[in-house]
Amino acid sequence: MSLKTDIALCTLAELKTFLDVSDTTDDARLELVINAVSQFLNQRTNRHLLLQATITEFHDGDGSDTLYLRNYPVTTAVGSLDIKVDTDSPRAWGAATAIDTDSLVLDADLGMVRYLDGTFAAGPQTVRAIYAAGYGQTGTLQEDAADLFRAALDLCGWIWNVEADKIRRAVTLSVQGISMSLTRDKAMSAYVEQVAKNYRRPSYRHRHANVSPANQYFRNL
Repeated sequence: MSLKTDIALCTLAELKTFLDVSDTTDDARLELVINAVSQFLNQRTNRHLLLQATITEFHDGDGSDTLYLRNYPVTTAVGSLDIKVDTDSPRAWGAATAIDTDSLVLDADLGMVRYLDGTFAAGPQTVRAIYAAGYGQTGTLQEDAADLFRAALDLCGWIWNVEADKIRRAVTLSVQGISMSLTRDKAMSAYVEQVAKNYRRPSYRHRHANVSPANQYFRNL
């Protein structure tokens, strides 16, 4: 299996540098780990994290003046947003349904669009938005979202070393004569969960989202 570059949160070269691996013997397996970790973090945050040049999505209008796009940060300038409201059946999305971008205010970091001169008509799938969004616009994920990039590397490295039996799954600590066992699984889970929480799309934004089951590596996270 090759690297899924549309979702991969690190490159093969970046992971090999992180793991201090120089040969190519395990490249295919390392790419599989990157794919699994990247898919998991996308699912865990309920977002597509990497930059997508063209996103077309449909929303149920709620009659308010606010639209929350499903992916962010939005990299399309407000003047280039393509947002249409169509209440006809079937939807034709003709030129007359386009919202004048002069009437829109965009919070790119939140993916929030405000319609100053109207509302997003209530009804199923009455709103269509075409835009670009995601991390990586300014260069690399490491530049745009350093903590997310490092979490992806750490989780890839943890899986790789556990499979290779290079780390102990548990350590024993002694505090004031009392021994305690701490599993590395739980420690890694808590760390990754905290980073994912920082990027997770709020619940009010994904009431209708479908999230597929997490990869088998992460059933207990």
